[in-house]
Amino acid sequence: EILRDLFTFAANRVKSLLAKGSEKEPFKTWSIYDTEPNVVPGDLVSKWGQSFRWTSLHLTKKDLDPLRFIGDPDADECIRSPAMKNDWIESLFDSNRDETLDRFMRRYETIPEWVDLERVLRGQQVFMRYLPMCAVALFYSSLVGGFSAPKITKVLIATGYLTGEPKRVIRRIGDTASMVADCCSPGGLRPPQRRPDGCY
Repeated sequence: EILRDLFTFAANRVKSLLAKGSEKEPFKTWSIYDTEPNVVPGDLVSKWGQSFRWTSLHLTKKDLDPLRFIGDPDADECIRSPAMKNDWIESLFDSNRDETLDRFMRRYETIPEWVDLERVLRGQQVFMRYLPMCAVALFYSSLVGGFSAPKITKVLIATGYLTGEPKRVIRRIGDTASMVADCCSPGGLRPPQRRPDGCY
């Protein structure tokens, strides 16, 4: 109940501030079919139930569409490997994996020099400390907004996740929650340790 009141207060506060700004400056919005909207950094925008300031980091449909066709060459190579089974994770961690899969694992088990593991750990600790509020924000804000986007819902409908039978939906949500918990738990982003026999 306290969390609900806190988020309600925060949402109302943001709406109030944006409303004050909109008295002098109207919100901009556009159709999903408009690839080049007339918007520049600093404009006040209202889309998908959210209001925000457009910045140089925001991308229009015209900017995003070419990026949708950029794949992951390393992962694509793994998928084409004869050693890849239906269970991709099992295939990658199999001690009998072929050279293609082993090369993929060796590349991504190496931590880049620019990664500050101390900062990563602090971020994970903050997440765990505020886990209830993070969960509320995820399930009642970002997921709802994301599932309102047509291109996202097309994927959900095609895969049957979140649009199929209840058991499948619950499993999908559980899978996502498990992935987030694994990544955000202290030490969760460290690569697995390889044993002398090549297993993990």
